[in-house]
Amino acid sequence: MKKGISESKVQRMRNIVKGDYTKSTSTQVGYTTDDVKSEGDVWEEGNKIWTIKNGIKQNISKMQSVRDIVNMPLSCPNCGKIMKGQFDKHHWKINKKCLSCVSVEETKLRNSGNYEKKRKELFKLSKQLEISDIVEQFNEWIESNNTFVTEIGEVEDWEGGLNKSELKAKFKKELLDWQKHLEDM
Repeated sequence: MKKGISESKVQRMRNIVKGDYTKSTSTQVGYTTDDVKSEGDVWEEGNKIWTIKNGIKQNISKMQSVRDIVNMPLSCPNCGKIMKGQFDKHHWKINKKCLSCVSVEETKLRNSGNYEKKRKELFKLSKQLEISDIVEQFNEWIESNNTFVTEIGEVEDWEGGLNKSELKAKFKKELLDWQKHLEDM
């Protein structure tokens, strides 16, 4: 049995001594890369979307857009200051800015005299969204089947003689009163 050091290992040691750490000791024939990817490229491979960020090949998740909305960045996109406090987290969820940027914006609104107007607009918008949710829940409740089966198999009717058209009319009247009240604000 012949034991010895192969020529490629000897050549590798020579390269290391010379300081050529990345120099190859052998050549490969027949393999070429057709598509060279660079930083920021996005492509689809095997039913997945890929990109290169900071020199690393990464998979882009289907939920990445949701993560971008929910996750707070390290620094404020407006001013570039580091966002690490609990109040920054709160204002990021609402305004997508840090506490300092929100404070500056509110101060400008107060100085110009538009702060109360803006606050009322936001309040009205909030209440209108709340009313639309209530209307949707009411409609689902009215259209639902109010019969339930108990544990022993009896069918119970929970409508109890409700007049759906009468309930809809009362709700519509109340809804109009709420909307009129919002407009008067």
